[in-house]
Amino acid sequence: MSRILVTGSTGFVGSALCSWLVSEGYDVQGISRRELPYYQRSTDSLQKNDVIVHTAAIAHRLNESGVDPIDEYRQVNRDLPLQLAKAAAKAGARRFIFLSTIKVLGEGDNKPYTEQSVPAPEGAYAISKWEAEQVLLELGRTSSIDVVILRPSLVYGPGVKGNLRQLIRVVAKGIPLPFGAVNNRRDFLSIYNLCDVIRDCIDKPVGGKTLLLADGESISTTRLMSLIAQHLGRPNRLVPVPVSLMRFFAMLVGKSEVANRLLGDFEIDVAYTKQSLDWKPRWTVDESFQKMLSVPTARIDGE
Repeated sequence: MSRILVTGSTGFVGSALCSWLVSEGYDVQGISRRELPYYQRSTDSLQKNDVIVHTAAIAHRLNESGVDPIDEYRQVNRDLPLQLAKAAAKAGARRFIFLSTIKVLGEGDNKPYTEQSVPAPEGAYAISKWEAEQVLLELGRTSSIDVVILRPSLVYGPGVKGNLRQLIRVVAKGIPLPFGAVNNRRDFLSIYNLCDVIRDCIDKPVGGKTLLLADGESISTTRLMSLIAQHLGRPNRLVPVPVSLMRFFAMLVGKSEVANRLLGDFEIDVAYTKQSLDWKPRWTVDESFQKMLSVPTARIDGE
């Protein structure tokens, strides 16, 4: 059984992954992002690990230090994993699994993203992740370490933050919401399916590949809110307001980007990932939300 090092082990994904891998019988060591600069200098420590799963990153950073934000993103999201991967290769690790983001392909398209889609990252976070992918894959081509790139869709599960957390809070209040006529198609990824696919990437021959990750089941914003209400035991009070009207009002108040996330399409074709790993998502979206919202800490402070 492989010895696994998980970086970012105190974060949303990293902490769930450590628990998952331990339950699967792996020997796991977790370190936080702040420990990384010190840890990667210790070749002795790295020699004990067969596989490194790098989840540590910054996604949101205010420019409080006077440092150019893109430089800070690059330092943490590109340079730090490259330094760690080089040290791991020198120490004899066989695989480096890098958690990137589907956002390296863009913020949505009129057709599903595939492994053939041309990257079009927007913003410092996505740009730094795309640059990290390139330098890590080059390291994989020129050294003995296998590099695997994972591009997950928006990940949800107990402890989720950001826009989805806010959405759950609003739905939990049981107030009427104007999303009853939204027939868009968006792909998400449950933390349970993410941990499951990472486990496969640890053991299966996928070195050098870039894999897109999602639950494999596109749902609309209407369906998403209905699932949240159902598994929170809250009334489903969705009012069918025309999408064009909602977009118009969002534009008036400067919230067009938010409206895009709620009303637009964002689909991911995971056929290549399934074929490469001989894998299929173990949990449906319905089952994943049920598992997520049955955890008391995941029910959010809107009840």
